[in-house]
Amino acid sequence: MNINLFDLEIENKLKKLKPTPGYCIFVDIVGSTKIKDEGVSTWVRYLGTTLSLIEAYIQPQTFPLKCIGDELMFYIPQEKMWRMGETPANLFDCLCRMVKHDDPHFKPVKISVAFCTNAYEISFVNNTPDIYGKDIDLTARLLSLASSNEIIMNEKFVKSIDSSDNKNCFPEIKNILCQRDSESELIMAA
Repeated sequence: MNINLFDLEIENKLKKLKPTPGYCIFVDIVGSTKIKDEGVSTWVRYLGTTLSLIEAYIQPQTFPLKCIGDELMFYIPQEKMWRMGETPANLFDCLCRMVKHDDPHFKPVKISVAFCTNAYEISFVNNTPDIYGKDIDLTARLLSLASSNEIIMNEKFVKSIDSSDNKNCFPEIKNILCQRDSESELIMAA
């Protein structure tokens, strides 16, 4: 829904607005600022290649919702994931393969991912899809806790993996390290 505060029906539209449960993913290229000291053609190639590879890893599920410099944001509505026959465990596997890459043209990344129940498909810019909500903010904050080649997840995402039929197909799921942040949100790092 496009938010137009001058719309006389905005209050009624907002009352009818329902959340869109789904999976929010932030992927940040580690060290991309330093690469920019190497000259334009070098960093453009590295960033372009890495951003394209990030899209390729996640492509079966979705396309980027936002690109902010060297960071991509993806959102996959839960209903869409079900329609595609995908599972949270499959998504986790894609993210694990991304952080374990061995392509020399693919720069290291750090990832945050969350299952979101407080997320709304709204936009403040005409004809531009977007999503807002408390869980989106949480996913963005989790990214700051990740190190190079690390995935940080909220507890709801981990539980969604745990309930997937194919969770045992991915050994990385068994090696999840747990810790708590200052807001008592369970965080998992692979």
